Amino acid sequence: MARARKVDIGTARALALSAFWSHGYQSLGVRKLEELTGINRFMLQTEFGGKQGLFLETIDAYISQWDETYLIQIRAGNIDQIVHFFNLRASNATAPEANNGCLMINTLCEGQIEDSDIKDRVFKFMRLMRSSLRQALCNERSQGGLKKSVDIDEASEMLANALIGMNVTIKLHGKNEAAQAAATQLCKTVLSWRKKG
Repeated sequence: MARARKVDIGTARALALSAFWSHGYQSLGVRKLEELTGINRFMLQTEFGGKQGLFLETIDAYISQWDETYLIQIRAGNIDQIVHFFNLRASNATAPEANNGCLMINTLCEGQIEDSDIKDRVFKFMRLMRSSLRQALCNERSQGGLKKSVDIDEASEMLANALIGMNVTIKLHGKNEAAQAAATQLCKTVLSWRKKG
């Protein structure tokens, strides 16, 4: 009888993030998940409550990391920070895993999400993204830089949807730079919202 490998929980979580990010939640079978993470079925069940439990932990950590790394800066910034973020997202300066697109948007694009816990987290991520972009535009307006003609709610919705499109393009081509043309045009649009002079 083969001996079960001992796997560090932190390492297992990191490997699970990479596995789900590359393969998707629905497409990744338990056997393949075990192979990619070193987690055996017993550990998967007892430590994480199964594949779903591990995925929920993974996306919770992913949302927190996104918030602490990118969204907090967007909320504290203005148009300049939005432009910086979109240019960064379409560059090779982002983490290599980001060449797989965005874990949350990939999950959204996998098809009908039956699980309410997963669906809630996807919607939470999208609300957080939209509200962060909205806050940056509000900051720009309060600083006197945003044109009166810009509707902040419509603009933040457009930016959030553009980010979905960019990430789908990145996932399709397997490289961040595939979205560079879209980012360039989007940034020109965002900069046009600022008052001249």
